[in-house]
Formats: sequence, C-alpha cells, structure tokens
Amino acid sequence: MIRTLISAIALMLSMNAIATTDDLTLIGKGSMSWLFLDLYDASLYSVEPIYNETQYPKALSLTYKRDISNEDLVKTTRSEWQRLKLNIPSEVDSQLMSIWPNVKHNDTLTFRANSPDSGSFYLNGEHIGDLKGDALAHDFLAIWLSPETREQKLRAKLIGKNNV
Repeated sequence: MIRTLISAIALMLSMNAIATTDDLTLIGKGSMSWLFLDLYDASLYSVEPIYNETQYPKALSLTYKRDISNEDLVKTTRSEWQRLKLNIPSEVDSQLMSIWPNVKHNDTLTFRANSPDSGSFYLNGEHIGDLKGDALAHDFLAIWLSPETREQKLRAKLIGKNNV
C-alpha cells in the first residue's frame, strides 16, 4: 500500500514537470532589460530543436529579476498587443488578472502553448490557469516571437538566431 502511494505521488510530481517543459527542447534563451534594470531571463522550448512558428507544443519561461505586480504585467501585455495591432478582446485582461499573481524576484512564469488557441500558465512549475480563445496562445507568444516584436535581439536569441 505504501509503495503504491509513493508511486502515485511520484507520478503526479513527474506529470507536473512534464506539463511545463521537461518533454520539450530548449531552443534559445536571453535576457530582457529596460534602461539599466534587469527585468527577466527568457527561455523558449519546443518539440524540435529548430524554431518553427507553426509547431506546437512550445513554452516560454520568464524568470523575473524583480518584483512586478500582476496589474503591471497585464498593462504591459495589453500595450504590446496594441503595438503589434493584435485584436485581443478586452475581457482577456481580466482573465489574465485572475490567473497571474504578483511575481517576485526569481519567480518563473511559464506559458505552455499546446495549440495556437490554447495554453496553460505555470508559476514555479505549478499550474495557475489556462488561456483559451481564437489564436490567443499564438498572440500571447507574439509579444516575444513576432518578427515585429519590440525586442528583436531577444527574439533572435529565443529562436536560436544568436548572430543578430
């Protein structure tokens, strides 16, 4: 009985790890800074070692270098969607507010996109919520991965093109 219980717990823990990035390959990583402030380290994972925009699942992990409120995270996300001219319904903002916590220094927020339309958020490996809607997972990742992203050098590092 104890052996069965231990096996069940080990299986649950391994499923949580697999649910984030353990079954994916690291494609690239880089850091985001603004002026002289380090904001986060980013890592992109996919099923293949070469970036393909249309291939899923993929995951983006951000390890924060400072405390940031969930309100600031949502405002920045909305601002980037507007800058990219993506038509994201405004109710997504409240959905993200209910999912995202205030992040603390060294927290890792991971978004695993299982398709262009759906994905899941994890904070330090723990599932905290899902994002579903027409191209919503794709559009969330576009903030970092779109050719029109604000941070071209970070995008190049994430998708494995470090020579930019």
